[in-house]
Amino acid sequence: MASRENTTIQVALILSVMCTITLGVFTYVFFNKAKTATEKAAGLQSTVNDMTNKNNANLTKIKGLKFMIGDPQIKRGEVESEISSYESGGDLEDIKVLLEQFDGNMELYGQGMPEETRSYASIPKNLLQTIKQQNDLNVKLENMNRQLADDKATTVQTESGLTAQALAARSAAETDRDSERSAFNTDRQRITQEKSTQAQALQQQVTVVNDSKEVIVAQVAALGKENNILKQTIDAMKILRQPKSERFEVPDGRITMVHQQLNTVWIDLGAAHGLKELTTFSVYDIKEPGVMHEKSDIKAKIQITRILKDRMAEARILDDSIANPVLRGDLIHSPNFQVATQVHFALAGIFDLDGDGTDDFNKVKYMITSIGGVIDAEIRSDGTRDGKVTVNTQYLLKGTAKGLVSTKGYNDLLREVQFYDVEQISFPTFLKYVGYKREVLTTSLGRSADSSQFLGDLQKRETAPTLPDETRKQRFPPRRGDDGAF
Repeated sequence: MASRENTTIQVALILSVMCTITLGVFTYVFFNKAKTATEKAAGLQSTVNDMTNKNNANLTKIKGLKFMIGDPQIKRGEVESEISSYESGGDLEDIKVLLEQFDGNMELYGQGMPEETRSYASIPKNLLQTIKQQNDLNVKLENMNRQLADDKATTVQTESGLTAQALAARSAAETDRDSERSAFNTDRQRITQEKSTQAQALQQQVTVVNDSKEVIVAQVAALGKENNILKQTIDAMKILRQPKSERFEVPDGRITMVHQQLNTVWIDLGAAHGLKELTTFSVYDIKEPGVMHEKSDIKAKIQITRILKDRMAEARILDDSIANPVLRGDLIHSPNFQVATQVHFALAGIFDLDGDGTDDFNKVKYMITSIGGVIDAEIRSDGTRDGKVTVNTQYLLKGTAKGLVSTKGYNDLLREVQFYDVEQISFPTFLKYVGYKREVLTTSLGRSADSSQFLGDLQKRETAPTLPDETRKQRFPPRRGDDGAF
């Protein structure tokens, strides 16, 4: 019984060992097969990756070719980006070479085309258009050459006719020349004979003249001196016959400084000279001392705006010329001003500043007194007289006699100022001296226009001169013109 149990155990052990060996053999076999399959799968995966990269590279090549053909949906940047991405997985040298050839072809055949529209599909159209333009230009040039040839033939024909006319005219001129030369030779012989006769007579006259030459020379010298004296006297009389207000020999002052941009000058007159604001001066170029100045020498007008010191005042430029600007050192003069003295006036007639038919006598009187003037005598619009003319009266401001109640006082005053040798100044000339400018009024027209604005406030239409600083305008130095002159 025991022996049977041992046999059973042995058999079980043998079966167990055999199963273990069989299982090990099968395990080894299946492990080798799995390892081989894994290595084969890895090889296949590597092949798939290589084929994928080649496929991507081929797709990139196709996209590059589509771009070169002219596919509007593909941009150059996309192609270059994919080439950079897939270059390691496939050979893209051929597409790079094609792109370089494409760039060269576009530079050669795509001139004038926008860069985004350049492609092999658009090149033929551009070339055809260019060829057509060149053909049109060639046709135009051929037409021009044909026209120029026709013009040349016409010109040659015309010049040939003119040449024939010129030759005919030359022949006629030569014939006239020969005739004139013959006549000239005849006249020259006659003149030579006359000259000889006149020379003999002249020699006789020269002999007679030489005898009295010294006397005549002395008379000529005396007459020359007398002529020079008369010319100087005439020139002086021409200036003296002008009104005293338009000529002077000694200036009232000088301009010490100029600021063109501020339209302002400064002068060497001030409170110590009795200068008043609003006084107007004429500006003259510098001349030698003692030389008489006259009206034609006036280059600008200035008006005093502020008295700064005893010997300094500020003035604004009223009227000047860019071609002859106001400069430092220029002379100034005004008939309404005398240093440390008052200018005396006489007034006669009606003075209408604004043309409204109303006498503005009081405004004119204020203009004179505001610049330091004195009124010695005046004739009112009603004909009454106040004051009298004296030896100190320098100017008669002459208004119009039209509208006076009585002209007797007006005429008497005119005769009186002639006795005292008082210079008469017209009203417009006086307004120019004081720098007065009439205000220009404008009124808007239309349905909404107010009829009361057409005449305006007559009391405010004209005012006495003030200091209008806001009217100053910026000034600039003279500039060279297009033709080189100022």
